[in-house]
Amino acid sequence: EGALARVFDACADDPACNAAYGDLDALFSETYLRVKARPIFGGFDHNTLVRSLYYLMQGSRADEPSIIPAFILAVKNADRTIMERAYALIDGEIPPSGTISEGMQTLINCADEAPFLSEAELAKFNDGVRVEIMEVFSGSVRAQFLEQCQNWPRVELGSEHYKGVVSDIPTLILNGTFDQVTALENAQLAADSLTRVTLIPFPGYGHWPHGRGNPCAIAIYSLFLTDPIRPVDSSCVATTPITFLLP
Repeated sequence: EGALARVFDACADDPACNAAYGDLDALFSETYLRVKARPIFGGFDHNTLVRSLYYLMQGSRADEPSIIPAFILAVKNADRTIMERAYALIDGEIPPSGTISEGMQTLINCADEAPFLSEAELAKFNDGVRVEIMEVFSGSVRAQFLEQCQNWPRVELGSEHYKGVVSDIPTLILNGTFDQVTALENAQLAADSLTRVTLIPFPGYGHWPHGRGNPCAIAIYSLFLTDPIRPVDSSCVATTPITFLLP
């Protein structure tokens, strides 16, 4: 929810993007309802739209124009050219079959997160989340963290495991503002109990702010490892403004 809102806000703040796509939030909702009522190309529906945006956000990088607004408009207009261009990016974000251990993932989720996620807690956390996200993802979240964990054997972790880490060790947190997996809100929450922390949001980046050839993030990361006591110079972040693919 937060990451998607930041995409829409970034487009609204960019004169060229705003002129090309107007109210991107409204365009998304209109497109969602259109393909929900009548899927295009024999099966591209509202679920496909939202899950596609999920992966486009994951792989977003500020040194390349974001294709997200163009993709939403392309879906509305059933424009194969832009959609195929987007799917070339999406293909690089979906893990190949067999590369994720579902058993290990379930083992960790059921011990680490599931104890907090009752139906009541989910309802509280999801209060106010936009309907498009809830319709597409609420079932899979419930299945992953509630249904799978009902009979899954798990280690019982002590209460200290669930408290925020309190530390005065120098800490660097890099986070993409479009990151839909470990969202910026989570980074801010992690930073709250760290007294010597530097949190650097990278505008326009998704889940890999320093892993996709971002020279600014790599320089900050390297200098921090070399001298973690030295104040972090993040001035290079401002030199890579978010841009958008225009029609």
